[in-house]
Amino acid sequence: MGVGRMNKTLFEAAERQALMQWFDGHAVSRFWVSFPAEQTLNIDGFLANSSVGPDDLALALGAGGLLPDVQAHAWQGLDDPDNDPDPALFRVFRWWPRLKGVGFSVSLPFDKIRSAAGGADYAKVEIIDWRNGKTVVDSVQALYLPVWDFQLTNKAVLPPSELIRRVMGVTNPAEWLLTGYTNVRVIDKVMRLAAGLSLASCDKILEWGSGCGRLSRHLIRTGSQVTGIDIDREAVEWCNKNLSPNAKARANFQAVGLLPPTNLPSRTFDLAIGISVITHLDEKNGHAWLEELSRLVRRDGILVLTTHGLDTFSVINNPVVYRELTTRGTVSFPSPHLNDLLGADQQYYRESWHSWDWIREKWARWFTVCDIVRGGHFGYQDMIVLRNTPAIDKNAVMAT
Repeated sequence: MGVGRMNKTLFEAAERQALMQWFDGHAVSRFWVSFPAEQTLNIDGFLANSSVGPDDLALALGAGGLLPDVQAHAWQGLDDPDNDPDPALFRVFRWWPRLKGVGFSVSLPFDKIRSAAGGADYAKVEIIDWRNGKTVVDSVQALYLPVWDFQLTNKAVLPPSELIRRVMGVTNPAEWLLTGYTNVRVIDKVMRLAAGLSLASCDKILEWGSGCGRLSRHLIRTGSQVTGIDIDREAVEWCNKNLSPNAKARANFQAVGLLPPTNLPSRTFDLAIGISVITHLDEKNGHAWLEELSRLVRRDGILVLTTHGLDTFSVINNPVVYRELTTRGTVSFPSPHLNDLLGADQQYYRESWHSWDWIREKWARWFTVCDIVRGGHFGYQDMIVLRNTPAIDKNAVMAT
C-alpha cells in the first residue's frame, strides 16, 4: 500500500498546530530549471512561509547582483494550481492549503551565468528581500549553477531518459545536469562546518546510490577518486562508459545487490555520500546498509546521508505518517517507483521517514552525529553529517 493510497484521516487540530509551530519562521523555497532554447536557462520556483511578497522578492545571481525581469506573483499552494510550478510532482504544503507564498520565474542566457560567476566555478542564485538586501532562506536552499556546464551547450552527453526518471522521477535534462551540483556544493558547505573537512580533502569518495551519475559527474571534478555503487546495472554501465573515461581512471562504478555485503574492501573511503537512498529502505534493510557503510569508511571518516523528516510534510498530507514518525520515530511504506526495475510485486523500494531522535539513538551503534542540517537537500530532506565512530556501545544497543 503506497503512501498515496493510505488512510486519509484528517489531521487533528493539535497535530496541525504542532506542524505549524515547526514551520513557524522557517521559509521554504524550491527551484526548477529547464532549457527553453539553445544557450538559455529558465529558473522557476516558489517561496513559501515568508513575509516576502511578490513586490518584495528579488533574485541575486553571484557577482552579477540582483537580476532584472524576474516575474513574481502571489501563490496560494493548492488553492492556486495554475501557478504551481510542478503540480504533477511536487505539491507544496498539502496539509496547509491556504498558506501564502510567491511564485517566480526568470530566463537567463548562458553568458550571463558565466559572467556572474566572476571567475569562480559557479554562480549562486539566492532569494533576496529587496527591502533590506538580505537573503530570505538558509544558504542550503540556494541554487548553485556550475560554470563548466554553461561553457558547453544544453546538448551535453545525457543518460537515457529512463535512467534519469529512475533517479529523479522526471526526465528533464536540465534538472539532471544542474541539480546534482547544488547537492555537491551544499555537501561541501555542511562538511566544512560540521566536520572541518572539504570534498577536495577527501582522496577517496563512495557514492552510495550513484544512479546515472547526477552527483558523481561533479564529484569527479574535485580531484577525488570516486566509486559509485547502485542496484541499477544499466545506470552503472552508462556511468562506466560515459563518466569514467573522462576522469582519467579516477572513477569507477559497480553494480551491487539489494542487500550487502559488497565486494569493496574495508576502511577504503574517507567519505561516503547517500543522497535520497535510506529514504527508500525499510528499517531492517536500512540498518544492513548502514552497517556496510560503516565497514567501508575509514575510522573517523565522514558520511553524509539525507532523510525524510518533518520538513517532508511540506509535500505530503498524511496523518498516519506523521503519527508514526512522531511516536515511533520511523515509518516506511512500499513505493511502486522502481517496479519496472525490481518487478511489480517488489517490496524493497519504499518511502521512509526518520525522526532526529531516532537517528541520534539508533544510528549511534555505528556513528556519531556531527550535525543534522534541516532541509539540506532542496529544502525538504534533512542532511545528516556522521562520523564513523560509534557514539555508544554497539552491543548494548543491539540488546535493547
